[in-house]
Amino acid sequence: LILYSALTATAVAVVRWRWVRRGDRVAAVWAGMSMTVGVLVPPLMVVGTGPYPSQPRTDTLRCADGVVRTCVWPEHAGELPRVAAAAADLAGRLDALAAVRPSTLSEANPASVREGTGVLGVVRGMSDQDLESSVVVGLSPALRPACEQSLSSRGLAGVRLFADVARAQGLVLARAGVSGWQERIGPDQAAFVRELLRRSDQAQGAWINSVTRRARDCAAGSRTR
Repeated sequence: LILYSALTATAVAVVRWRWVRRGDRVAAVWAGMSMTVGVLVPPLMVVGTGPYPSQPRTDTLRCADGVVRTCVWPEHAGELPRVAAAAADLAGRLDALAAVRPSTLSEANPASVREGTGVLGVVRGMSDQDLESSVVVGLSPALRPACEQSLSSRGLAGVRLFADVARAQGLVLARAGVSGWQERIGPDQAAFVRELLRRSDQAQGAWINSVTRRARDCAAGSRTR
């Protein structure tokens, strides 16, 4: 998936760069973002995950209630106590932001989960650091598949949303204290996040909430098209 995303991003950038030579300003921004986010974000997004099935799974998820409800596939049930503990701990670290976050984290396919559910990736025996990263990304603003498919038709608004979701995930990683967060999102996005970290907790939380609202509006608008 990482290699596919990087190659796709490069191809998109090359095609759009040809448009840039014709004076297309929106394409210029997309070309840069396709290369930067397409190469840097996929490794962050797939930490600890496996491929999504081509057909919806009919297994019953194993869940644990708590500050954040966590649900995993049966083969990962042995990791559920660790996942639930990490989710409670990391959600607590983010309380100062007063940001809206998912009430549930689930391994279910992103296209099938309800609004307010974050996507979780788990593998047996995953490291504590990878587990933390997976949980934090699940607690962050995210683009639903329906929204992702419509981004290129949204012009500069789509570019900004794409970038801001990546930045929001970086900010949440940083605030949760996940080590190496800068390397996980890349230098350009990390520089933006460092500027955000200079703001107050209230300002950071408000910015995260604005990104969450835009991502939800994008998904809702895509479903009604």
